[in-house]
Amino acid sequence: MKSNKYSITIDYEACIGCGLCNEIAPKIFTSDEQMKSKIIDNALINEELLLKAAEECASGAIIIINNETGEKEWPKDD
Repeated sequence: MKSNKYSITIDYEACIGCGLCNEIAPKIFTSDEQMKSKIIDNALINEELLLKAAEECASGAIIIINNETGEKEWPKDD
């Protein structure tokens, strides 16, 4: 999904369904019937909460691309 600034993808295979992203950013993330994360609505994206949810994701399943630069914002490459 896209916000004005970011494209967000959930790596469904990597997601372990812990629900932390839902707790941090409940207007951005929810869980599907298998308790895996999914994006609710890209229009409601709070960039600060989005980045916090991605950083706290236990499995690194949240991938964020900056639409302005085309660079990956998260996960950070070492």
